[in-house]
Amino acid sequence: MIKNNLIDDNIINNSVLGGEHNKNEKYPSYKNGKDVLAEVEIMEFSSNNQKISFNVPECCWLNFINDEKFLFLPGIIFIISADSSHLKTWLAQAVAVNALKKNSGEIRKIFHLDFDNTMATYRQRKISPINFEYIGMDGRKYNKRLTSIADDMEALSDQGYYQYMDYRQLASLCEQYDVNDISPYEVLQSLIKSPDKYISSGLFIIDALSNFESDVNNADKAAKIMRLLRRLCNRECGATFIVLHHNNKQKDENIKSVFQGANIWLTQSDQLYQQERISEHSEQIATIVLKKMKDKNGFLNGDSGIVFYLDKSKSLGEALKLGIYIDDEEKDGLNDDKRDLFGKVMAILKSSPNGLTITEIIKQLDPPSDIKPNSFRMKITIFLTDVIVKKGYLICKKHSGTLHFFIKKKWKPM
Repeated sequence: MIKNNLIDDNIINNSVLGGEHNKNEKYPSYKNGKDVLAEVEIMEFSSNNQKISFNVPECCWLNFINDEKFLFLPGIIFIISADSSHLKTWLAQAVAVNALKKNSGEIRKIFHLDFDNTMATYRQRKISPINFEYIGMDGRKYNKRLTSIADDMEALSDQGYYQYMDYRQLASLCEQYDVNDISPYEVLQSLIKSPDKYISSGLFIIDALSNFESDVNNADKAAKIMRLLRRLCNRECGATFIVLHHNNKQKDENIKSVFQGANIWLTQSDQLYQQERISEHSEQIATIVLKKMKDKNGFLNGDSGIVFYLDKSKSLGEALKLGIYIDDEEKDGLNDDKRDLFGKVMAILKSSPNGLTITEIIKQLDPPSDIKPNSFRMKITIFLTDVIVKKGYLICKKHSGTLHFFIKKKWKPM
């Protein structure tokens, strides 16, 4: 056994990637000591009683690869940069599970190397209880009640589709195998030595980048990490990486987030998005806006960013919808039509101190004759949530499954 800061193959094959292990030993990944690499022929993502209202504009459901609304392809490096505590891990998990659901032949399994959180974090992320039926790795049918994101992760793990590691589990492994401390970078580096079958079609969540390389501003160190990730991507049926990164804590002159790190992260990645803003319009639904910094494969069809609606009350595979991205410059410089619309909406709400729903607001507006009612409703919803709420003139609350808008503070006509 190697006892320096090197990783024995047994640790990687038995735990990070879930290879053969002694069934008498406690397996540190998830309960019941299940081998997470066991092949399962049937995957069922069926959930009952999931009838939660989702009051955001009607948009396309996420669908990767086999639809024009996809975010990434297998074998790429996809970086999301955001401020701390801005739901980037939650978003990455939901994106990964959607990719797994939609493309089970292309994405085989999710590996979550999480050195920013622990499982306790995911226990605290409650969802509306649902009954989840699935086929376990033993071929038997199970019905699990999901009440948190942790339950969701464990159900996926029971099927062999989700492998999680945090600092606690890494320390347990070091103790179990009598090895000195292992760094997150060494965990990542050890993947090079693993058989192709262990990482084939795997989707890795790197959470967060600074845990694998603390000096993110050092170009040489950044290049070292990116070369390692690229090697893993380029292997036969290579891996895909969603890399989570923290923005600089200091803001620019416009009080906007600033990307942190060497230019290598941009030039050597395939997709890089910076979180432009997050708006939590209710306790359940958050609007997450990512601005494009690099889109090597042209996935956004020329758009400058992407909008996600994240319903935090739902399981990871059901939590996301795509919205319509509108550049901040366009919003900040409202044209005459939008100024007129702003004035009308504010006047309507000023006379309704108890708030109004989208439907009630639309009834008092005059929709243009050349726009279909559903399109007009979507336009008004986006304008309310992504323009007026963002500017701080309105607040949005959810009552009985429906969004209500209220005037937040005094305003001056634009």
